[in-house]
Amino acid sequence: MKCSLKNILLFCILIANQLPGFGNDGKSLFIENCAICHTIGKEKLIGPDLKNIQKIRSLEYFQAFVKNSQEVIKSGDSIAIAVYQDYDETIMPEHSLSNIEIDSIWQFIQTFEGDAYFEYVAPAPKVKTTKIWIVYVVLIVFLISIAFLKRKWLCKYFESISNKIPITKLFAKRWKSIGIFILVTASFIELNHIGIFIGYQPKQPILFSHEVHCTQNKITCRYCHYEAYKGQHGGIPPLSTCMNCHKYVNKGTLTDTLEIAKLYDWAGFDFKTKEYNREQMPLGWVKVYNLPDHARFNHQIHFNANVTCNQCHGKVEEMKEIRQAASLTMKWCVDCHTTSNVPLVGYYSEKETSNFKAMSADERANFTLRSDTVYKVYKNMGGLDCYKCHN
Repeated sequence: MKCSLKNILLFCILIANQLPGFGNDGKSLFIENCAICHTIGKEKLIGPDLKNIQKIRSLEYFQAFVKNSQEVIKSGDSIAIAVYQDYDETIMPEHSLSNIEIDSIWQFIQTFEGDAYFEYVAPAPKVKTTKIWIVYVVLIVFLISIAFLKRKWLCKYFESISNKIPITKLFAKRWKSIGIFILVTASFIELNHIGIFIGYQPKQPILFSHEVHCTQNKITCRYCHYEAYKGQHGGIPPLSTCMNCHKYVNKGTLTDTLEIAKLYDWAGFDFKTKEYNREQMPLGWVKVYNLPDHARFNHQIHFNANVTCNQCHGKVEEMKEIRQAASLTMKWCVDCHTTSNVPLVGYYSEKETSNFKAMSADERANFTLRSDTVYKVYKNMGGLDCYKCHN
């Protein structure tokens, strides 16, 4: 088999491309792991705003806190304890990120200009060099050097393989080699993103702004999505819910009468006569959050456990158009189940509730040692058993 330096270089680049963390830029890592709880340059969300975090924390401290915040808190660190108390003792999930990935997030936070929570108008500014790219440049140069020095051995190795597999025919021409390389690389990239739709924002038949309805008009989530508080599905409100207000309001803040006129067409309503004179048409909203058929999610259970809408759906009250804010991957769900302490408030008697609320953080952590009925129910609320989500 002809073993040219070009083929060796292509082989080394392909191997390097599959190393953990390669190609994971800080922005995508921030959106995937941080943006549900933290903003950059806006206001505090579930956790503190991370703008200028580098001015008050070191990279090493940031790495330790991201990996296991509870361990830092239990060590007696006064800063960590103060943050924990300021945010109502909300437990930050542990993140299985490498130091290189956390460095990328750190760099993105420092270089991001403007303010945002999870959907950015412009990409993060490009910098000349970062630590992660220095590491990979050095690594690729090292692999190329080894490949060049050991090229005779590599050639023999490829020849031994070609005796069993017709690689010589596969790579007989240069264009075939290049085509196969591009195909394999593209396949790995695409396979890594199957089923993940962060930022999915389908075009809806009516421009509905949550920012206008929730923030400006102070309409609560529960008014429209009341099914989420008593059943499995979040649900889309019926036309009658919309018409409770829009019988009398025919002009919108953003679009004047244009979009509300579409609502009247759906509902068969005449604003001038204030009467329904046509048959209602089926709702045409496009669903944004879609779970696989083999997964089950119950909104009521999570609502009763004091999980807020923002933890899964992002800061909807600031969205002009709804979009998917979380990955909804199994890892994302399991991480939350692993680290969340489901509150007892509202489940048990006043005595049991007050006893739990009076516990210290250590006592709550040791609560798993109890074997009475209260603990058995508590343990089963947010566990990791497969059948709870896949039955």
